[in-house]
Amino acid sequence: MQEADRTKILTNLVQLMKVRNVPELHSELISREIFTPDMLDSILAERRNPKEQIQKLFIEICKRGPYAFRNLVEALGQTGNIREAQLLDNSYLTHSDEENDNAVEQHEQHEYHYHPAAPALRRNDDPAPALHHLDDPDNVL
Repeated sequence: MQEADRTKILTNLVQLMKVRNVPELHSELISREIFTPDMLDSILAERRNPKEQIQKLFIEICKRGPYAFRNLVEALGQTGNIREAQLLDNSYLTHSDEENDNAVEQHEQHEYHYHPAAPALRRNDDPAPALHHLDDPDNVL
């Protein structure tokens, strides 16, 4: 990891310790090969306090090689920790926080249901039925 990236992690450590979806973040860190399951278990076993565990996790990431920083930023983003990802890489998303929050809010407000009589949008011979937005049954998704 480059010294500048290591510095970003360490100078933003207090903010990074506020991450959400910690179990999902652990899974992402393993799937992105920043840690093995045994390494992660060892880090978590060293500390009993969850805040100390997260702190130790970020400190250990600083020692995990040249791709650890980029993989950390991506793992944070994938687990819903967008602001934390942007702390480390302000170009992570090109939209403002307000635009991101509005997009998530709009997505969460929509309800979808299965409509068996609707024509399906399909790839080749995919038999999957169409989904319709509840507010507009004629609008096939």
